[in-house]
Amino acid sequence: MRELLTESHEAWLLTSRVAGRGIRTRPVRLFGGRGGPDVMVLTGATSRKAAEIELWPEVTLAGPIADGWFAAEGTARVLRDSADVEELVVECAPGVHAADICVIAVTLTSARRWVVRSPSAFDNAIDTLLP
Repeated sequence: MRELLTESHEAWLLTSRVAGRGIRTRPVRLFGGRGGPDVMVLTGATSRKAAEIELWPEVTLAGPIADGWFAAEGTARVLRDSADVEELVVECAPGVHAADICVIAVTLTSARRWVVRSPSAFDNAIDTLLP
């Protein structure tokens, strides 16, 4: 699953809760997690998405894949420890100053893939990938 999310295309849509506004969706670039989280997002240390996820850690990732669509739900946590952040920044975003970045680590709890066979609304298949 990690390979599907980190190698299939450049951007995914991340949806999270927002105080007083419901939900917010924005494009993000995903990186492979090491050990614990399934995927990670680099973002500004003072970004709204980091602040929102610290309050409400439930997130959804969604986007197109080669033969249809993919969506996954999970729990995210914001990593601000300089050693964790610096290691990922050096690997994935060389030249960026790690002190300006935090990491959103996402552990997936459910995932589905919709395989679209034709333009017909009922000509598709749904594969449950998680749990």
